[in-house]
Amino acid sequence: MRQREFISNYEAREDLKMMYGDNALMLYALQLRFDIEDIISVASESLTDGHDDKKCDLIFVERELGIAVIAQAYNKTNPKQSDLAPSNKASDLNAAAAWVFASDTDTAPEQIKESIIDLQEAIKEGEISTIYFWYVHNMNEDNNPVVKEEMDTLQLSVQKLVDSIYPNNSIKVSAIEVGLNYICLFDYLFISS
Repeated sequence: MRQREFISNYEAREDLKMMYGDNALMLYALQLRFDIEDIISVASESLTDGHDDKKCDLIFVERELGIAVIAQAYNKTNPKQSDLAPSNKASDLNAAAAWVFASDTDTAPEQIKESIIDLQEAIKEGEISTIYFWYVHNMNEDNNPVVKEEMDTLQLSVQKLVDSIYPNNSIKVSAIEVGLNYICLFDYLFISS
């Protein structure tokens, strides 16, 4: 019942779907989770999806909240309840992490370079306490346990990487599969507040 309400709420967001296509659900989830008033402005600054995005569809940095979100999105056309989210998209976030944290920003593609520099500067200035890695999709998170394994591995490896690069900062890394159940929860919390 609750999931149908969330889907109905999302389907009413023609603005996002028309402007952002496959990234609309990711932006909708971001807006709900962090209570973002102007998601269109955030999208213009944070979306990095494209030909040479190095597996980063979005890099969102919010210094006031002390958070960053690095996301990969996947939307299946006409998904069924039993469909599996592709696990390779979850593994893609490892490549994203390498570009964001382990690469020289001079070699980063222009498409993501500014966002990477912004995130790294916010971390150095002690303004980021949590970095989220999101794999956002329009299916049930419980259907593919391989995705959970990928996300758990990502969280452990990126936490070690961040701890080694920024040993003086206390930053928590959290890797989350954000499918229909999670977004439904975000929707519920947003409407309840």
